[in-house]
Amino acid sequence: MDIQKLSYDENDEEAWLALRRKHLTRSEAAALWGLSPYKTELELWYEKSTGQFEAFTETTRMHAGKRLEPAIGQMVGEELKTRCVPFKQYLYDEKLRIGSSYDWRVWDSQSTWQGWLVEIKNVDGLVFRDNWRETDEDNNVEIVPPAHIEVQCQWQMALYP
Repeated sequence: MDIQKLSYDENDEEAWLALRRKHLTRSEAAALWGLSPYKTELELWYEKSTGQFEAFTETTRMHAGKRLEPAIGQMVGEELKTRCVPFKQYLYDEKLRIGSSYDWRVWDSQSTWQGWLVEIKNVDGLVFRDNWRETDEDNNVEIVPPAHIEVQCQWQMALYP
């Protein structure tokens, strides 16, 4: 893979969205296998083949999640006893036409966790109840995300150097 990086300003969302339109991104990857609750395979094909994309509209829940993300990132850093920072880079492979944005990463030279990605999912209680699973393996609770979230994380790892 020939991975390239582009840092972006989170205040210039239109430039970031324009770059994402050129690649198959982490958010779209699950649609390839019919696992996306947001987009069908046909919708994905239509957007990528015609360049006509549905206008992105941020919902109230999305806005709330963006506002809560810094507090959650800081809390993760405290739990790991290290420093988490926003990771505002878009990584992509132009030849494969795939790309991904990221939420946070651990970036502390004193930490054994340095460079680890932190994917933040602030899930509404009703959505969690209906779409996420909790399993109990030998009295250890494991939270299992929906398949589209797992595909998203795999996509991110494929591009992260």
